[in-house]
Amino acid sequence: MTSPEQRVELVKSESQRIQRYLEDLSDKDLTQTSACDAWEVGDVVAHLTASVDLYESAISRGITGDSNPPEGLSAAGVSSLMTRLEENTQRVINLRQGYRRPAFKRLFWKVRRLD
Repeated sequence: MTSPEQRVELVKSESQRIQRYLEDLSDKDLTQTSACDAWEVGDVVAHLTASVDLYESAISRGITGDSNPPEGLSAAGVSSLMTRLEENTQRVINLRQGYRRPAFKRLFWKVRRLD
């Protein structure tokens, strides 16, 4: 069994590893099909960015005792699963359509804040 400190170090190490991997991707690489059916690599990056945005916000608020849902999302148990999926899907689509390469910088910045 690993300690909480070891888990934190593992997350930091993996965050750095994925950052190095993403930095080496070309614009052409971002348009390649990913292992996720019907998703390009850039779509996966947008998904990761949206996820980090959500978790970073929730963790930051939780530390201060704020248990409200992230801005733009309904409270757990209030909306249906489909509504929540649609909210998350739209967030990723907006990220994907708005930018790709800048998503890396945003993703890296958010992950560093969590480190």
